[in-house]
Amino acid sequence: MSDLCYIPGRDVLLLTFTTEATASTYDDGVIGDSYLGVIRNYAKQMKAGEVTPDEMISLPAVAPQFAGQKIEGICLEKTRPNDLLLHLVADNDAGNSHLFTISAAL
Repeated sequence: MSDLCYIPGRDVLLLTFTTEATASTYDDGVIGDSYLGVIRNYAKQMKAGEVTPDEMISLPAVAPQFAGQKIEGICLEKTRPNDLLLHLVADNDAGNSHLFTISAAL
């Protein structure tokens, strides 16, 4: 897991993570897919003592520009009536960083 973003008005916790073929947390390896995890009713789940993601969205399956990108951060810009405006920051291990802006209907 690389980052978390809690949205109090929706009681949603978002998390980002990427699979990577490496034997350690320090060494880079072949980048796999990046995911956006969604936990709805987060506060209620925390009180119950068990938190389970409702969705694990494979970002390259949604948009091919996420292929080969290691998502390492997430930030909420704006909550809108039907979606969220989010920023994702990525590193491709080749010295390039990318900022993605997405809308997510959550």
